[in-house]
Amino acid sequence: MKLLKRFYPFLLILISSFYFISCSDCKDENPRARVTNMSEKEVAVSIVTSNNAIETVDSLNELEPGKSSKFKSYDSGVVTFIITLQNRSEITESIDMDFCSEYEIIVNEDGSIITISNGLE
Repeated sequence: MKLLKRFYPFLLILISSFYFISCSDCKDENPRARVTNMSEKEVAVSIVTSNNAIETVDSLNELEPGKSSKFKSYDSGVVTFIITLQNRSEITESIDMDFCSEYEIIVNEDGSIITISNGLE
């Protein structure tokens, strides 16, 4: 009995973790992404997707400083974000997007890009 009391908290954590892992609501949902502009100037964004050799390009012009685009869903696979700064230089970020994931592409003040990935629940 003392042994059970001693391991009870560990056992409870173990059972809880299995419950949360197995009860995810996401069932092969397409990934989604948005772009956040943390620079001091507007940026333009082109998004290129490849799906079975078919490329589609979405454009988001004039994303203002401090603003974020709306989340948009994409097919899983490689999605390329082309960020055009006001000095006309381009930064490219390619992300291999996976099902049940959410991505935020952040344009920093120095023109660098940070990508944050979270799982959808």
